[in-house]
Amino acid sequence: MYQLNGDDSVQVLHPRPSPIAAAMYTLRDIGADVIVLHGPSGCNFRAARLLERDGVAVVTSSLDQSAVIFGAEDRLSETLKKAFEAFHPTLIGVIGTCCAAIIGEDLHRAAANAALPCTVVVVDCNPYHQDNVDGAIRTLEAAAAAGLVTMDELERQRDCLLAATKDEHERGTARAGYLRPEEGDDPVEAACALQKVLEKGLPVAVVLNAKKETSLLYADVVRGVCALHASSGSTSPLTVLTNADPAVGLPLIRSYASAIAGAFAREGIAVDGYTGGLDEYALAGKRAAQELAAMHRDWGMVVVCGLPHAVPLPPGTPSIAVATGTRAMSAMRACGYGHVIDEERAHYSVLGVRDVVRSRFGDHLRTLR
Repeated sequence: MYQLNGDDSVQVLHPRPSPIAAAMYTLRDIGADVIVLHGPSGCNFRAARLLERDGVAVVTSSLDQSAVIFGAEDRLSETLKKAFEAFHPTLIGVIGTCCAAIIGEDLHRAAANAALPCTVVVVDCNPYHQDNVDGAIRTLEAAAAAGLVTMDELERQRDCLLAATKDEHERGTARAGYLRPEEGDDPVEAACALQKVLEKGLPVAVVLNAKKETSLLYADVVRGVCALHASSGSTSPLTVLTNADPAVGLPLIRSYASAIAGAFAREGIAVDGYTGGLDEYALAGKRAAQELAAMHRDWGMVVVCGLPHAVPLPPGTPSIAVATGTRAMSAMRACGYGHVIDEERAHYSVLGVRDVVRSRFGDHLRTLR
């Protein structure tokens, strides 16, 4: 069983995504049709509602005070049977919640007692660990035990998630203490700053370093930069790097990368290099920074979209970071980005879609000539 090596004595005061939510999204990634949360009906309500937009049915065992006192394994078994009768799934995921962990429910025994004629992946998720990737890794371990993920893929995923956790603690939104929410910059001003660089003919790079389905929105920022470059008739050398390698990752993740490749091909956008897959953003970010440095160019502007904190640019590099969330804006400023742009609806706008969607910043870039 995987164990995190982080220091739990380092307190993160601002709200963070939970391991339970990470487990839910990872179950989606491995193809779960239904997810059963063993806990109160309100547990992880937002994540549950968002996943339903992506075609995954989420149900709960609706634990109440009586169930917490006397135990509720039978209730979980009955809930699993009802979920199968309602949805006839091929794959059901079961996740415990804070409540189930406190009372020591045996999720595996409850799932076995349900005796469903489908694959059931039980995730013993520890909701009290401060790092949300704990839920993702435990899900992948359970999937590997069920033969749904190879051991090689499990090890690759573990390496990616550990690297992502390290970056989040050092440069992202999992920093110790309280990271204050902060508004992003005016996207029009940032777009105009890029336009001036193009008018001067200075080298420009755009880096897609995004995570899973959110890449379908951030890829549009790449389209917007390329559209502005083309419409302005600029002689600026333009470099495009992405971590959307269609050959890397779980099938669902590769499908997002394939959709991005198709969208770029339709608009004649040439990718100068792949830095990895859409689940390798922490490792891919470092590769992108290394590739940019190896080009030995005096960059007029570097645009990084998705998870810019994972792309360590040299201090003073003219840059635009495009991410989502007010705390991400604070983190990007601390990383030294010149302009920080908040794609406020990034997570919501990509659920349930399988192609690139328009972004706010991409639209601003397309309005300029």
